[in-house]
Amino acid sequence: MVSFIPKGKQRKITLPLGEHLGHVQWIKLTHYYAVKDSDGSIIKGSIISDTDYSDEMQHVEDMRRVESDEEPTELWMYDVFGDEIENDKYHANGKLYNRVTHEYYPNGDIKQIMDSNRLARTGVHRITQIQIQKFTYEYDVNDNLLGFTEYIQNNVAVNWPRSKKTKNVYDASGNILEAFTFDKDTINPLELTLFRYNDKGQKTEEDRSIRQVQRGNDDLVPTEKTTFSYDEKGRVNYKAIYRFHAGLSRDETTTFDTSGKVIETRTYGNNKVVISSQVKRFFKHLHIELYDTYDADGMLTDYTISHLDTARHVTDKSSFHITYQQMIGRDRMRHNVEPGDTIMIQHIMNDEHFNMVEDDTYSYDGKIQTSNTYQYKYDSVGNWVDKLITTNNKPVEIEEREIGYFKE
Repeated sequence: MVSFIPKGKQRKITLPLGEHLGHVQWIKLTHYYAVKDSDGSIIKGSIISDTDYSDEMQHVEDMRRVESDEEPTELWMYDVFGDEIENDKYHANGKLYNRVTHEYYPNGDIKQIMDSNRLARTGVHRITQIQIQKFTYEYDVNDNLLGFTEYIQNNVAVNWPRSKKTKNVYDASGNILEAFTFDKDTINPLELTLFRYNDKGQKTEEDRSIRQVQRGNDDLVPTEKTTFSYDEKGRVNYKAIYRFHAGLSRDETTTFDTSGKVIETRTYGNNKVVISSQVKRFFKHLHIELYDTYDADGMLTDYTISHLDTARHVTDKSSFHITYQQMIGRDRMRHNVEPGDTIMIQHIMNDEHFNMVEDDTYSYDGKIQTSNTYQYKYDSVGNWVDKLITTNNKPVEIEEREIGYFKE
């Protein structure tokens, strides 16, 4: 994908919206109900709707009421480098209600993000307003983020009434020393975080303070401190979080085996009792990572198996969650007891296109609870343009993608 970089530009290439083939310029995704015609063939029905109105003056439901987890129609547009420049969301009737635009500096750093929402509210008098949130970013000559300014307005006819600004200060090595957050002015910070480092440039401490204006206190009050320690290989092996007036509230210890293939992290509460632990295992020759999570009783609650094909940049991930029954022990505390309910989500990727074709959920005894399957149609480039989703052998949704490509 390097061939299309204009001369004189030093930009990093990022693939848009996940992994795609070809030089994608835009993608339009629409969700339809899956229905059967008179011949029993599965075809597209109506667009899955988040609102139900036919003209501008008719009653409008709140835009947050959505029947599905997806937007009815969404459009992404990308620049020549694969960076997203615009994302539009539409109601089922085709009306635009959200637009997010991105601008970049020549080197690819984000310059500005503009998020515009068209909000409709119900009531005696129908109210439609535009809410705009804008972020602008600044960098120093070493490409360090100096900070950003956030603007919010609720009516396009009014100048930016609300703003928040951050400011970062770095040392000569590029380590951030101070992070300020301002509200309304750039003199009295609303929040301040200080960073400290050892002689190797490793971060050893973060101190956070806030200004409690609502309590009549105009001074910065310390609220939280986090400290870090490292092993001989520069890996974080201890992390402690302290709360103001409460002392140590939580800490973590991380251990590594001699090969670095097994990483175990234990989290402790303020009474030095383990409240959770995580174990990561790596099998490089198989491109597999295992990640287990245990609760305070040492019971396995979640585990994930990930397969990463580094050559194709594809991850096949299976996630499992276990819910246990609980009982009151002699210490009058609740404890997990087996057997429990195990929920397994299994992803099986298509061998040719590496798209998920099956997503199954099981109970603890191995009986299948929900089965989702996915069937695809592909364009000439190799990207899918039609996806049929079936749940428990019943067709429920068709996702349609239109994809535009840059002309090479």
